[in-house]
Amino acid sequence: MDQQIFGKIQKLEAVERRVQAHAQIISSGEQKNIANVELVAYIEAIERLALVSITDRKGRILHVNNIFCRVSGYSFSELLGQDHRILNSGTHPKAFFVHMWREIAYGRIWHQEICNRTKLGELYWVDSTIVPIKNGNDHIDRFLSVRVDITARKEREAYLEKRLKARDHLFEIRREILRAQNIESLIATILSRTVLAMQFPQAAVSTIYLDGKRYSSDVTDQVLPSGPSALQNEICVKRKVRGWIQVAYREPRPFLLPEERDLVQSVAEDFGAWLDRQETEAYVRYQADHDGLTQLPNRRYLKRKLKKLIEARRRVMAERRQEESRFAIMFIDLDHFKAINDTLGHEMGDLLLKEVAARLLACMRHEDIVVRQGGDEFIVLIQRVQTLVDVEIIAQKLVEQMMQPFCIENKMLRVGASVGIAMFPEDGQDVKMLLRCGDLAMYQAKHAGRNGYRFFSRELDKLMAERHRTEVALRRALDNSELVLHFQPIVDDINAGIASMEVLLRWQHPEDGLVPPARFIPLAEETGLIVPIGAWVIRTACLQIKTWQQQGLIVPRLTINLSVRQLGMKDFAGDVMAILQETGVAANLITLEVTESMLVENVSELAAVLCSLSALGCRVAIDDFGTGYSCMSSLKHYPIDFLKIDQHFVRDICTDENDAAIVTAIIAMAHGLGMEVVAEGVESIEQLDFLRKKHCRFYQGYLFCKPLPAAEIIHLLQKQTLFLN
Repeated sequence: MDQQIFGKIQKLEAVERRVQAHAQIISSGEQKNIANVELVAYIEAIERLALVSITDRKGRILHVNNIFCRVSGYSFSELLGQDHRILNSGTHPKAFFVHMWREIAYGRIWHQEICNRTKLGELYWVDSTIVPIKNGNDHIDRFLSVRVDITARKEREAYLEKRLKARDHLFEIRREILRAQNIESLIATILSRTVLAMQFPQAAVSTIYLDGKRYSSDVTDQVLPSGPSALQNEICVKRKVRGWIQVAYREPRPFLLPEERDLVQSVAEDFGAWLDRQETEAYVRYQADHDGLTQLPNRRYLKRKLKKLIEARRRVMAERRQEESRFAIMFIDLDHFKAINDTLGHEMGDLLLKEVAARLLACMRHEDIVVRQGGDEFIVLIQRVQTLVDVEIIAQKLVEQMMQPFCIENKMLRVGASVGIAMFPEDGQDVKMLLRCGDLAMYQAKHAGRNGYRFFSRELDKLMAERHRTEVALRRALDNSELVLHFQPIVDDINAGIASMEVLLRWQHPEDGLVPPARFIPLAEETGLIVPIGAWVIRTACLQIKTWQQQGLIVPRLTINLSVRQLGMKDFAGDVMAILQETGVAANLITLEVTESMLVENVSELAAVLCSLSALGCRVAIDDFGTGYSCMSSLKHYPIDFLKIDQHFVRDICTDENDAAIVTAIIAMAHGLGMEVVAEGVESIEQLDFLRKKHCRFYQGYLFCKPLPAAEIIHLLQKQTLFLN
């Protein structure tokens, strides 16, 4: 019984510490949703082991569990709303409770043993821990009390106190067990204390057999046989026998006291509980430092390892052994992983990450450390570096290994990797700087074409600093009305009129002047700014239509480009409809463009969004057709009205037979599917003649008009025709 209580207390102490930590997280507002879920889980775990109650600041009972009701003798309804003093036994002085309330009122955890009284007047003892719980305003508003019924233990202790000196030694052993971190010193304490607790300590020998090793209190290491004058108990951990403890006398004794047997049994059980706790804590520490999916060390482990490594290498540098101080970190980002995860599912993505982890481990040296950063990012710590060539060889090998296909559940998957490299001490001499430099280098490798590696450089640092400044300025631009729209006509060959106009975004920077979209649109895509910017473009374009209509102009359709992030928004079609209703613009005056590359991912979801937009009355166009990766059959899934031939094909149609053939095929295919074709980038009469012969009806390019701001496009709207030979 003692061991069961002691084991419960140890387990509860570990759980209570986690409850406290999660309560602090909730109080501070950090990761609040995750912490609330985990806190509930921990409380549920406690409720299966102990008496649990929750009170308000005045001690009124808000909640009790079934074990609390069973032990106290009160029903749930009898306890709810009552002051906690209903259980007061009168055993403890007033100062005892004054100290308790002072501690918990200041937000400190209070832990003591308390004697309570049941409904029938019987006394019972509990090992009690009270944890203050803060609300979202960082104020204590509740107290969580966790208690273990230790009545049987207290009764046994009272019995032993009367009958045997072993009580003091048992308490000393338990005190040592509660604070022990080193198994060797703990075993030594157990051996000496159990001997001293015997009737004849001078003749007793205590021995522990654990995991095949033998420990003895006898300096002569004499092995005494077991028998009637020997006490022996198994040491069990998680219901498995790990060894045993034996106390024997060098000479036969007429009898052994029951209290001696109880003490040895209690020590064996307590020691087993300590071993269990050590294994549990070791497992928790392992989980805290390792990724649950791949079992690789995680970022937390890496930062601690880097800190120690940097300190050691600094000492080496101080000894002027520069060549021994260098090490490298490699940031690895998997290419195309998101597409696999989205199309084949997260389970397949998880299996792929496990295979990637195994392959990384296989191609690294024994002393190198492979870490999973999170998501599809990994970090490799190269601890021994002589030259940069050594690092390049490893990086190249890593890239080549990642380019090899992965066979998972009979599917051949290809990813590839972009690797960024930072060197100690050249690129940074602290953890934060090294991680930052490695991340920047990886980013550069990714944008340099993927499947490659890049070393960090100061030029890269300047580039990223400029990128950051641009991002900040772009965020400000949206608020400061620095974004403007330009319009480029799309000409109808049949009537030489303006069929529609493409809306083109420009940034009127207060210092740099007019910034072209190529300089800021990719950044907006990466940072997510494209979502509010895209919504601004749609609303502003609709307001411009309304302005022109109020001026009495005949307004053609406006063609607006969409980003993949916009299409991925929840109810994007509903947002477009709301803007149309807000501005009073008819949906048939809007054409929405998507690029061909968007069509290959999330086909069903994208088709649903485009169908919803088409149902509103909007037209749908595919921009830059011919440059993406879609197959022709995928077009049947989408409500496409226009195909826009990319200007790269149009540029050389008069001189390049391949481009001419591609353009001819696109026009014929589109017409066969009932779609109209717009040729982009028309700049010469020769190109126009070729397109006319192939029965292309719509054109866009500098031959007719460059993009113009709203104020300058008015004269073309008034004219409504453009000169065509």
